[in-house]
Amino acid sequence: MSAPRFGLDVRAALRGPCGIGRYATELARALLELPQAPGLLLYGASSSGAATRARLPDALLAHPRARLFAPRLPARLVAALARVPGFRLELLTGPLRLFHHTDLVFLKGLRAPEVVTVHDLAFDLSRDFHDAGFHSTVRARMETAIARARAVIVPSVTTRDDLVARWGVEPSKLHVIPHGCDHAVRVPRGDRRDPRPDRERGFLLHVGTLEPRKNLPRLLRAYRSARGRGLDLDLVLVGPWGWRTAELRAELARCGGATPVLVRGAVDEAELRAWVEDARALVYPSLYEGFGLPVVEAFALGVPVVTSSRGATREIAADAARLVDPESEGEIADALLEIGADAPRRAELAARGRRRAARFTWESAARATLSLYERVTA
Repeated sequence: MSAPRFGLDVRAALRGPCGIGRYATELARALLELPQAPGLLLYGASSSGAATRARLPDALLAHPRARLFAPRLPARLVAALARVPGFRLELLTGPLRLFHHTDLVFLKGLRAPEVVTVHDLAFDLSRDFHDAGFHSTVRARMETAIARARAVIVPSVTTRDDLVARWGVEPSKLHVIPHGCDHAVRVPRGDRRDPRPDRERGFLLHVGTLEPRKNLPRLLRAYRSARGRGLDLDLVLVGPWGWRTAELRAELARCGGATPVLVRGAVDEAELRAWVEDARALVYPSLYEGFGLPVVEAFALGVPVVTSSRGATREIAADAARLVDPESEGEIADALLEIGADAPRRAELAARGRRRAARFTWESAARATLSLYERVTA
């Protein structure tokens, strides 16, 4: 029988570029690059089966201390098997020292100790952020997973405090391990496939799924206001369409030639780097984040940032970004005008951002995570 491994859920990578998928794959890569690299079982079992392999980096799959487990095995079937007396997931995966849940679909039937990462409590702070029914389903799953877990990883003090204040989670169970951002500079730059007629026109950029929490309708209204006051930059939205987009689509329909907005959609990593590097600034006035990965990615690439003055974005950005009240269209508009016209201010923020980015590395995250694994399994 093979030696027990640490299990790490990488199923989020099946959804393509997303924050949780990034977290799982970068954490796995960084763990395997440590001098004391552990044996990892990469859990990719799903209804798509081996499609997981196509979504993971080749270097990760080829690593001698990694093994991919990706049969056609839906989570619903695993949950059904978990109700069978005597079943344990390790009968399928092989022996595990520990299993780390990284997403919102928590596996059942494990006998190994469990660690859970909770990225944020956005769904609990507002029912407006997701479709009806999402809150009750996810909260029930997450509370059960937290109760089973030996330890809970959170990416920010903000998320830790939310879990303590809102759900009464014991603080000693919570471990703040920030994400890294150095992946942003490892990705080779690609071509910016830009359908606009004037490719040389400067632009502001938003990166992220087009969904209510990102505050995009308010950003568009602030952008139109800033254009009316002299801002001469386009606005580009990069990221896949999400849910509850009716208000956003209505605001986009109000933008025309005088307020040019390009919805670029989802792009690959190489093109994403090009969009970020070429932007005058990243504009990210999110209503709530558990970390805010696009903010530190922009920092790493030397791009100034306008972001929210509340929650984790304030914590993570500190003094390296132009902070705004995300519910004030006036403040957002003022920041867009300032960042668009003030080159010295942009240079100052870019320099602060690079220094700030040095604090967030995947190696640091991996070392802290492995240390936690060892404490949990001691």
